[in-house]
Amino acid sequence: MVKVTIENAERNLRELVHRAATGDEVLITDPADRPLAKLISARKPGGKRQAGTAKGKVWMADDFDAPLGNFGDSEP
Repeated sequence: MVKVTIENAERNLRELVHRAATGDEVLITDPADRPLAKLISARKPGGKRQAGTAKGKVWMADDFDAPLGNFGDSEP
């Protein structure tokens, strides 16, 4: 991530937008180094998708597809 002050961003906007468009994140701060904004690419990331990258991150209950039970008057 590139970090620049608002003053530097005003002087170098074209370069910073180019960097953001090519994949860098640009954090713009005030003179006291507090974050104000972040520039990121509006383009979708390219490249091939890779199968299996979420393996082990998704969990489903064993009774996921079991009947939900009695809903009283709302059941047909």
